[in-house]
Amino acid sequence: MSGREMTLDKNIYLMGFMGSGKSRVGKILARKLGMRFIDTDEMVEEKAGKSISDIFTQDGEEAFRRLEHQCIVEASRSRYAVISLGGGAVTRPENWEVIRQGISLYLFASPETILERVRANDDRPLLSGLSDEGKLERIRSMLAYREKFYNMADIVIRNEKGDSPQRTAELAAEKVAMRASLKIVGVNLGQRSYPIYIGSGILSGFGDYYRRHGLGRKVAVVTDTTVSRLHLEPVEKSLNESGYNVTRVVIPDGEGQKSLKTCEEVCGVLIKAGLERSSSIVALGGGVVGDIAGFVAATFLRGVSYVQVPTSILAQADSSIGGKVAVNHPLGKNMIGAFYQPRFVFIDVDVLRTLPKHQITAGLAEVVKHALIRDEAFFRLLEEDIEAIIDLKAPTELLERVIERNCQIKAEVVSRDETEQGLRAILNYGHTIGHALEAVTNYCRYRHGEAVILGMIAAGRIACRKGMLGEDQLKQQNDLLQRIGRPKTPVDISTDSILKRMESDKKVRDGRVRFVLLEKIGKAVVTDEVEEPLVRAAIEEIKRG
Repeated sequence: MSGREMTLDKNIYLMGFMGSGKSRVGKILARKLGMRFIDTDEMVEEKAGKSISDIFTQDGEEAFRRLEHQCIVEASRSRYAVISLGGGAVTRPENWEVIRQGISLYLFASPETILERVRANDDRPLLSGLSDEGKLERIRSMLAYREKFYNMADIVIRNEKGDSPQRTAELAAEKVAMRASLKIVGVNLGQRSYPIYIGSGILSGFGDYYRRHGLGRKVAVVTDTTVSRLHLEPVEKSLNESGYNVTRVVIPDGEGQKSLKTCEEVCGVLIKAGLERSSSIVALGGGVVGDIAGFVAATFLRGVSYVQVPTSILAQADSSIGGKVAVNHPLGKNMIGAFYQPRFVFIDVDVLRTLPKHQITAGLAEVVKHALIRDEAFFRLLEEDIEAIIDLKAPTELLERVIERNCQIKAEVVSRDETEQGLRAILNYGHTIGHALEAVTNYCRYRHGEAVILGMIAAGRIACRKGMLGEDQLKQQNDLLQRIGRPKTPVDISTDSILKRMESDKKVRDGRVRFVLLEKIGKAVVTDEVEEPLVRAAIEEIKRG
């Protein structure tokens, strides 16, 4: 299983049409995983004392479905089992209450393959008495009805004519291992709630998760030139294998692309590709790609669905979560945008190992920020392991833990304050001065995270001088920021220009600039009671280094 270790404490529910290979593949899969194999059709026949065909003929389909449900419930009480379901079991809501407790796997086969496998078997009550042409028509009709239920499965695997049951079972084992190791964090926003999937080595399985969310068949993958070379192929291949029509949209790298002009160009590609309101957009990349793709999704055809597949630390830990999508204006960062939530976020921490050092530094700024504003224990973990994380030599489990904790913090805050009317403003720690630094340098000198590092240092100094934050904790903050990589000081930028830019910040209320300040590590507050001399002194201090 590709070296992936798996501790599986859930049953596997194998579903598919008659003739899809559930019994053969299921038995091999159970042996590979050291699990029991249970066939619910066999359980039904044993309990009824007669064949399924006789149950249908003598008692009717409804009696069969009631007995089938009883057997599924009984089988579910087993531990470590691969449970093969009857082809129509998935159409009953009461069965899904059981199936959702485990991992569901759909074996797909085409109608022609199914007919070839069941043609000589007369013990199929739903196909009994039909010619080959009649059977094929019935199979197609039944599959068309059941497809929406089968597609609710966690995993889909094709098992066509010529496919080896052994190889199909091996592929199933790999995908089950991937699904079993997955971490899920929820963003709770009522009808707009969505999951964040976190794992390692899961990018090649993206199509399974996309399919589960019932998104349209036409999909545009928006990415940049660097990410497209590294990660586009497995995402595109996975979507194609899941039956989706993929349009590539590759934009140049860099913060300078966050403009209405770029969005207009992306929309042009989508229009030419014939995307519709039922279509979706996948944002594959860092924060810039996520902002552009999300903003286009919020506005194209008055709104289409989109999915975040973040590939940088900054995007995985912060910007892909919460639905803030925006582009820049010459007079300010992220001044044109919307709150528009994705359908889900899909995070593969393995992609972080391809990042250059400067992107790691920029991303870790947001990681440290979350610890500073919300979780002192997490801050202490970062103090202990930050060098291993920076060098990306940390065990995969630690990287997953770091990203998961960031997602939990961001999701908790967003769930309580989606549109930044109160609590969510604390996520802007370091951003008031940081955004101003980015703007006065035309987004060319500092990466976002680098500017935020300087902004947090300045905000910490303001809090300390106001008597809110102790000198010892200010030093702890600054020491950790120094370890992840404090950027060069902006000695050639006038303090007045930075102050001027802050006046157009999105966080200004009634003409007063709001700051996020620490009361202690792990607790932040929002205030507009910060005098200009304090701000000026803090900016001068970061300029001196």
